[in-house]
Amino acid sequence: MSILESISRCGIGIGNFCGSGPFNARRGGLLWRRSLWGVLVAVLVALGSVGMAGAECIDYGEYMRWVGGVAVPDTTNNMVSVVTSGTHAFIADYDFGLQVIDIANPADPQIVGSADTPGDAHGVATSGGLAYVTDSVGLQVFDITNPADPQIVGSVDTPGSAFKVTVSGTLAYVADGGSGLQVIDIANPAAPQIVGGVDTPTGSARGVTVSGTIAYVSCGVAGL
Repeated sequence: MSILESISRCGIGIGNFCGSGPFNARRGGLLWRRSLWGVLVAVLVALGSVGMAGAECIDYGEYMRWVGGVAVPDTTNNMVSVVTSGTHAFIADYDFGLQVIDIANPADPQIVGSADTPGDAHGVATSGGLAYVTDSVGLQVFDITNPADPQIVGSVDTPGSAFKVTVSGTLAYVADGGSGLQVIDIANPAAPQIVGGVDTPTGSARGVTVSGTIAYVSCGVAGL
């Protein structure tokens, strides 16, 4: 039985595992913590199978430990979103745009690059050598092939205030606040184009993920 299966059997959902305590976002084998001081913290989790000898529950605290952290510039509003790609973490850092952190050594992460965004950076996704950052203006596209010097290569304004973004193929899906879900063609990163959109009648669109042909949009207190 895996650690996460055991946690589930104990009635401790992933939301509790990562969200109700100091941890609030899971990325592969790392849990990322957003603190009041805008600190990126990596906690290593052993996700291998564990022989349970018939036991249904385990103390999952035995399988994680503090590894390291680094402060990001925005210490007032905190970092908003983080994704990892290879040996780098990419952070949407609100007033301070996109921050790039070298995480090759998780015990000593280092900020190696940054780029401003026209508005407050809310979300980030990566695909290939590009980072897609949503801010209060719209979608900004950055060339991150040189992580030390990310360069904006394209952008498109959205009708609302863009919060989070996910990328699937040649399309970016943006949770655009009061303007619902916006679908953006990013086949040409230098000239992204809005190709569709739909209102979210239950509330302001704040988050989005895509699986197959279905987009799942979170709408704050209104739910999914």
